[in-house]
Amino acid sequence: MKMKGGGMPIVDASVFFGGNFDDASIVANAGWKGLPEFPELVKEIERISRLPNVDSVSVSVLEWPEVDDVEEFDLWPQGENLVIVSSMSREALEHEISLLKHDGVLDGWAYEKDGRSAETLPHVPAGSRLYTVCWD
Repeated sequence: MKMKGGGMPIVDASVFFGGNFDDASIVANAGWKGLPEFPELVKEIERISRLPNVDSVSVSVLEWPEVDDVEEFDLWPQGENLVIVSSMSREALEHEISLLKHDGVLDGWAYEKDGRSAETLPHVPAGSRLYTVCWD
């Protein structure tokens, strides 16, 4: 798997999960938490993205398969966390997405303070905020 040296790509959740066959492509390190099975997890993320007070749901991609590595043909890019733009308060969002068994919802881009930029953060309309949903 290749790790990006610069900013982390941020991909719309519908693009990331469209055709996704790899149930370890997101929250792979949190299987012990009793998360829903992958198809149910995707349905829950889709439900969240349709909420009237949610502007967008994206996935930050940490690693992706090498294009020319045959051993990695059955891997999907590895999502690190969700990026949600919403007019909800952080507390309301935490409650709304509780089925995801997250470890926290942070205000803003989670890696801003440690210098890991995002290639492109989603647009944040007036009255909304950007949140990062984290696991471990």
